[in-house]
Amino acid sequence: MRNFPYITVGKILYELEEEGLKLSRVTFLRLEARLGFPIAKRTSGKLQWRVYSHQQAEDIKNRIRTEYNFSSE
Repeated sequence: MRNFPYITVGKILYELEEEGLKLSRVTFLRLEARLGFPIAKRTSGKLQWRVYSHQQAEDIKNRIRTEYNFSSE
C-alpha cells in the first residue's frame, strides 16, 4: 500500500481491515451515499482523489462501526 500525507478512502478501508472489519471499495461508496459521510476535498492533478481530514476519517470509521455494530475489542 502506498503512503500519502493525507487520508484517502484506501487508507480508511485499510485501517478498518486491521481492526477486523473488511469492506470493499464498492461497499464503502454505498455506505457513503446512505450514511451521509462528510464531503471530501479533492486533490489537484489528473486523478482528483478524495481526501479527508483526521477528524472526518474518524467520523467515517465510527459511522461504519455503528452501522455494522462492530467493536474492535
